[in-house]
Amino acid sequence: MQNVIIIIIAMCSIALGFIYYQEGPSDQRSIRKPSISHYDKTWLRDFDNAVLEAKSNNKVILMVFTGSDWCPPCISLHKFIFSDQSFIDFAKEKLVLLVVDFPRRRTLTPSLAKHNAELKRRFGPMGYPTMVMIDNIGNEIARFPYRREKPQKFTEKILTYIN
Repeated sequence: MQNVIIIIIAMCSIALGFIYYQEGPSDQRSIRKPSISHYDKTWLRDFDNAVLEAKSNNKVILMVFTGSDWCPPCISLHKFIFSDQSFIDFAKEKLVLLVVDFPRRRTLTPSLAKHNAELKRRFGPMGYPTMVMIDNIGNEIARFPYRREKPQKFTEKILTYIN
């Protein structure tokens, strides 16, 4: 019986050491993690405000469900698509951008966490990132996952849903 307890303790120690090795001390994690700030002020966080802006500017909403600080495809989407100047210019003209974030290393305000959870229940993303196109009255037009592609191809895909 003592041998079993010793083995369990050893396995737990190894597992905790592995987790610590992957994540590093908390002061190093803060250096490595991306920040939500890469979703700048052009990205709204409130669904109702996004619908109002879409309606008043005759645009559609691109809502992105993301894990900004832990999801590699989400980070790639931002790096290769959302940070590209051609996408930024396209979005200014055609889209209202809405980010629904589920970070693991950052804490959202309680109201934003509740709001994001409600949107997750309402739209049911199957994974991260999931993009949902929404018309200017709040109805879903289309949804699609991220496939690593060139920004031009990505914007062409969006155009097929809004034209």
